[in-house]
Amino acid sequence: MSKRLSPRGKSRAGAKNGDCHQFAPPLGPRSKALALKRIGWLYPIFRNILFYHGLLLLLTLLGLASASAQQEGRIVRPENGAALPSGELSVVATAPGGRLELDGQAIPVEQPFPNVFHATTNAVPGEHTLALVWEGGREEIRFHVGDDPPAHFKPFRLHPPVATACTHCHGLSRRGRFRFTGGCFACHRQETFAGIHDHPPHMLEECGQCHNAHGSTAKALLTLPREKACKLCHN
Repeated sequence: MSKRLSPRGKSRAGAKNGDCHQFAPPLGPRSKALALKRIGWLYPIFRNILFYHGLLLLLTLLGLASASAQQEGRIVRPENGAALPSGELSVVATAPGGRLELDGQAIPVEQPFPNVFHATTNAVPGEHTLALVWEGGREEIRFHVGDDPPAHFKPFRLHPPVATACTHCHGLSRRGRFRFTGGCFACHRQETFAGIHDHPPHMLEECGQCHNAHGSTAKALLTLPREKACKLCHN
């Protein structure tokens, strides 16, 4: 004889069979309001977290964009704070288009390679401002020409010490990218490097990692102090 179950009995039977969710009554308006009230205090916290995370992300992206724009252009020669002798001034810079300005006046340039500028000009004795201007960026340096420079200007050692064509050390890759092609030992004797650099010849050709091959105010044309330059690769 079959036994009929009441709705409550069906609910209990369903619970025993693991189907209690099928018979659980839905939350009423009062229960929903009570649940929202219990978690409502969390809303301002989550809102502030999302706001500050979004603000941090925006500032990070803006910083990266600014750094990227600054890295696109660079005055390679002379360096900021350089003291130069009187005579012809040699300028080397790289940027995606743009122009060079000496004390606010544009100077004529030649482009031996895409986005590479080389200019030779004369500057009267005294302090000068050299600017590299391109779309989305600008870089300025200060240098001194002539005798008796102020103490904050350091003697600039030009490299190579004689006029040398850019193509002596640079060229274009098969994809048309500007690159360093070597040629250091066409002027330097490899034997003289053995007492200073414990590196094989192919590593010595990568001199630009530690030295500014266009000239520098630092000893040995180092881009960093020696102890820091060595630690770029060595512990």
